[in-house]
Amino acid sequence: MSQEYTPLSTSIKNTHGSNPLLSADFILNPNRTPDPMGDSYLSAMVAHCLGDCGAAINLPMDQKHKDYLQSIGLNANSQLHFEVGENADRFYPNGSCEAAFLNSPDEVKHRIRSLLHQAGYFSFYPNFITENAVSISRVLEIPFGNVVEHEQENAILVSNTAHSKAFLRAGSEKFDYQIAIGKVINCKSGVITGNTLQKSIFELIEQVKERHNLNNEEINKLEFWFKLDDLSGGDGVVNISAPFDLEKCENIIQRISKIIEACGRSPKNFSGNLILEAGINSVAGIEIISNINAQALIGRDGKLTHFDTSVQMTDQDGNYLGNTLPYLDQVALKSINREFQKLANHYYEMGYCGLMGGDAMVIRANKGYDVVWFDMNTRMNGSQAFQEHHRLANSVRGGMHSLNINLTFPEGVRHQDAASVLGHNLFTFHNNRGVIPTLYRSNSESLERVVKASLIGNSQQDLNQIIAELKSKEINI
Repeated sequence: MSQEYTPLSTSIKNTHGSNPLLSADFILNPNRTPDPMGDSYLSAMVAHCLGDCGAAINLPMDQKHKDYLQSIGLNANSQLHFEVGENADRFYPNGSCEAAFLNSPDEVKHRIRSLLHQAGYFSFYPNFITENAVSISRVLEIPFGNVVEHEQENAILVSNTAHSKAFLRAGSEKFDYQIAIGKVINCKSGVITGNTLQKSIFELIEQVKERHNLNNEEINKLEFWFKLDDLSGGDGVVNISAPFDLEKCENIIQRISKIIEACGRSPKNFSGNLILEAGINSVAGIEIISNINAQALIGRDGKLTHFDTSVQMTDQDGNYLGNTLPYLDQVALKSINREFQKLANHYYEMGYCGLMGGDAMVIRANKGYDVVWFDMNTRMNGSQAFQEHHRLANSVRGGMHSLNINLTFPEGVRHQDAASVLGHNLFTFHNNRGVIPTLYRSNSESLERVVKASLIGNSQQDLNQIIAELKSKEINI
């Protein structure tokens, strides 16, 4: 059965009472991520979520791709799709769409402000509220939509707090949601030593052993996740497996130090939090039903709307590979939504009321399912466009199956865009199946080899057929 398509921007308008201006920079501060591609990918994503009431600021996109998105019902409000700056080097800070907006001529900024005010009442939804975002809010004379009204003056603090993994952990007891066994390690004047890391691991082993009654063999199979508190999107995470000897712990500290250096910071002077957590997938006796990404929007009253839940695919090392839809277990879905609301209450009390994307494990429990959260992104998530694509296809014909994944195009593709390479495999409403690229460029010397895309099929068998057709064109999944 088909379902009516409601774009993200329409859900925001219905929930918050104002049209959204979207922006998707991927950084807390300049060079705070080792991923030079993150901004370009998320910057392009806003064009997939506008509906007929949203606006967006992003870096320039390929015109053919924008035309294609409009042809399938996305990026409908093209008059309020504002492209600023250049998208040549694709690295920070030059690749930042918000920095590019502020560096635009005054007449460009004034034109955007006039068009927004003529189109209706808007609120601003940046991924991260930085000094740049505050400046844009002032230039355009619109408030932040993802911060409650009485915290507008503290918007940067609200945003930074909401993006902290330590904040996620801090509210679990008061708001009654589950998190992985772990601890927050505060560094005041440099990264901790290998000896301190080893002691922390042994402390957590005792906690896991006591809670789950593990024997020595099961303890030796435990894994731990060591990560930076303020990095987003899976960056800055190191896996630790047995043996937990001092030499290994010192090597782990060297690895996390390199990640800190890649973010433009000094390990010797590092000040901030490191998070150490037991990998729930390595604990004996726990039956994992699914590894999920749940997305929603906090309303002005603190209630969640616009739920989307997909299954996350990872490799054996926990590296993210993509998402699949639909999420079929309806009993588990009710548990996810209930537990997500508990978590959202924590963020809403602090002053945040925007988009949320949480990663969790759904596990078997005595009376149904438990949901154990291990990350929360208070921003537009990497799978947001994928969710839009799936709902769009479902509005034509229900029961669609979708896969969000990277496509790797063959080397040596010159002066062609993704559309011409994909050919008849490009999604259209006529056959309601195929590939919807999130981002590609056709005006460069060669096509970006790795393209994030959604694969849409009428069944899992149909998806397998699309994958086979792509592989026949030497496009790898």
